[in-house]
Amino acid sequence: MLRPLLVALLLSPVASAWSVTLHAPAEAGAGLPYLVEACVDRPGELRLEPARYAPVEAGCSTLAASGADLTARLRPAGGGSAKAAASARVSLVDSPLASVAAAGNASLVGRDGDIILRVPVVEGTALLPLLPGAAGWRDDTGDHALPPPDRPALVEVRQGAAILRNDGAGPLRLAGRALGAPLPDITLAPGETFEAKAPRHGPWTLRAAGRVEAALEGPAPGPGEALRAEGIVRLGRTAEDGAPLEIEGAIALFATPDAGAAPVVSLLDGARREVLVEAYTLTSPDVAAALSRALARGVEVRALLEGAPVGGRPAEEPGIVSALVARGARVAWLGGAPGFPARYPTLHAKALVVDRERALISTDNLHAGSFPAVPGAGSTRGFGLVVENATFASRLAAVMDADMAPWPDVHPDAGDAPPADLAPGAGAAEGPLFRAEGAWNVSLVLSPDDGASNATLLRMIREARQRVDVEMLFADARFGDVPDPFLDALVDAARRGVEVRLLLDGRDDDGRNRADAERLSALAQREGLPLAARVDASGRTLHAKAVVADGSLYVGSMNWGRASATENREAGAILWNATEAAAWMRGRMEQDWAWRPPEKATPGAGAWAPLAVAALLSWRARGRDRRRS
Repeated sequence: MLRPLLVALLLSPVASAWSVTLHAPAEAGAGLPYLVEACVDRPGELRLEPARYAPVEAGCSTLAASGADLTARLRPAGGGSAKAAASARVSLVDSPLASVAAAGNASLVGRDGDIILRVPVVEGTALLPLLPGAAGWRDDTGDHALPPPDRPALVEVRQGAAILRNDGAGPLRLAGRALGAPLPDITLAPGETFEAKAPRHGPWTLRAAGRVEAALEGPAPGPGEALRAEGIVRLGRTAEDGAPLEIEGAIALFATPDAGAAPVVSLLDGARREVLVEAYTLTSPDVAAALSRALARGVEVRALLEGAPVGGRPAEEPGIVSALVARGARVAWLGGAPGFPARYPTLHAKALVVDRERALISTDNLHAGSFPAVPGAGSTRGFGLVVENATFASRLAAVMDADMAPWPDVHPDAGDAPPADLAPGAGAAEGPLFRAEGAWNVSLVLSPDDGASNATLLRMIREARQRVDVEMLFADARFGDVPDPFLDALVDAARRGVEVRLLLDGRDDDGRNRADAERLSALAQREGLPLAARVDASGRTLHAKAVVADGSLYVGSMNWGRASATENREAGAILWNATEAAAWMRGRMEQDWAWRPPEKATPGAGAWAPLAVAALLSWRARGRDRRRS
């Protein structure tokens, strides 16, 4: 049990000294705190060095990154009017403290000789926060220099490794510390280094006893990286806030595979100047042929694809890319580079922009299972939204421009594979769509974008008052140490009396979807909630990432998993208060909830051979579907 140590911080108004009292752990070592923020209810000067710390007026002054909060009291020092007592809030950040042997009445000394802290001596030991600008300490016997910090320094982080160094004056034991994973029980001599396995992504922080050692130096920012208070952040990421745009124009809403390839093909066939493509995979021959026709008309085509889809790039994609590159398309793929981890671990968006006037956002990848030549012939259920408005399309195009910019993680594809034979066919048969014209409020919903954008989807669910319908490929039960916020939002909505229905994929489920559905169903039964959750029948892949909340709807690429919401590049859109469009989409969801695969007739003896071939093709296609997240 750590004993509390009373630390008094001097405030010096004109008339008298004032003190903030707070408790700090009475043991020296890694991860102990020091003062970084103070709030006072009366004017006064906070005596902290160096001089860059601004005087504290009534209110708060932030001195560094904030951590845990403590509440303290301002009270007169050496007597004074009780009426002058006031409250203060003190925030702490993790940082080591120096443990010194003191004779009594120990005080920390600033560079200019001013006393910053007075620390009562406990059993001959004083615990002194290593504040910036502190030169030493004094006690009844005189002035002393502060001891060197007993801590490791992180001197370099490179691909897969972190170099730790003992910058202290004595031996340093690494046991009890962790850098992503626990460090071994090794003792470093002063100045000695140790190479530890480093987490793939920052921030790289050394922890001890569950706390960050704040004296740990962060790695120097490499290409495309910048240091923030909370760690290392990738440069080159966008920062969309999800604020609604007020637009006018036409929209089209469709379900895959019912609509066939027409929503994409007709959009591309109307291109006059430019086509931008951002996709996880590109394997549809109809979409590739439409891109080829656009190139033949002199349209500029730029595409960014994921460099390492789950299971590897589909076999059809290199040939399609080679054919498009040979016709003048600029195609690249996203992936890490030496010394430069990819800005987004996975490029998972499924979006098109044509002439910066029309945009398509889909839940599905550009493959024939979702966008078949014959409407309804595919086996992958999803949704898509087309918005014909230059304001919205230009906003999405600007994001794609940023993603395609020549950062080290964008690798131009030379099209070295044998080119595919792109059929010159024109157009595509059109399946059912919902079309409307009017004025709309639409939000661009991106991930990760610091969470500000995809948080808009949570707000849509939290504002629902009548009904929420969701179709999702998968959802994680937890986001690391916290519950999945999207599933939590559904439960909260049901507790408000909102009718909630969640349909998860059942074909490629690894067990988590069924577990989620059973857990939510049990919760609904225990609490009597209007919430229903189940997995889809296994005769198709439910690849949707779609939500209808009252009269608003969301279509996008983001599954309800931690990586999708916080790391991967995802793109989606919310159409607010679009009652008729929402009703159309909810109608499709009603059909999906009731859907069952058609029964197959028992084959005769002579039919087994073709059925075996069909089963093999279906198995191969299903394997490809698993790779298309």
